Parts: sequence; structure tokens; C-alpha cells
Amino acid sequence: MLLIGRLAGVAVLVWFYITAKNKGEPPLKWALLGFIGYWLAWGLVYLTLVKSLVGMIQGNFMMAFLVYQLPVAIATAACFFIRRKLIADAAGGKS
Repeated sequence: MLLIGRLAGVAVLVWFYITAKNKGEPPLKWALLGFIGYWLAWGLVYLTLVKSLVGMIQGNFMMAFLVYQLPVAIATAACFFIRRKLIADAAGGKS
């Protein structure tokens, strides 16, 4: 796995932790949910999409680099929606 994916995984942990702290929610729970959501989405995209596309791009370094970054982008987008759902649930519970 490339360094960008690992750094994004750590960034998601920090992002969810800080958001939970600001919202008055349990930060470790949110950080764990973000961590699991990121790596689950990353793994699913890697196993399905990247593994099937690697054979088509063997000679082109730049295209291979971009294809290997697809799991990072999609997992980060998934975390955005997970975070959005957690924030909505937290706001609904405080009413």
C-alpha cells in the first residue's frame, strides 16, 4: 500500500476524534468508527476495482499510480458520509 493511503487513514482518525470532541460525543467511539469505515471501504475498493484494473495498465506508471489511489479517494468520500451521518445522529439526539 502506498504512503498516501496510510496517511489518509491516520488523518481520518484525527478528523473523527476532533469532530466528536467538538460535538460533545465520545471521541474514541467516533475515531474507531471512522477508522473501520475507512479501511473497510479501502479494502473493498482495492479488492474489487483495483485488482481488476491492474492488468490493463501495466506499462503506464502514471495511470498505475492513479488507479492505486482510487481506494484512498473512495474511502475518504465514504468517511465524509459516515461523519455526516454521525453528526446528524448527534444533533438529533440532543433535541
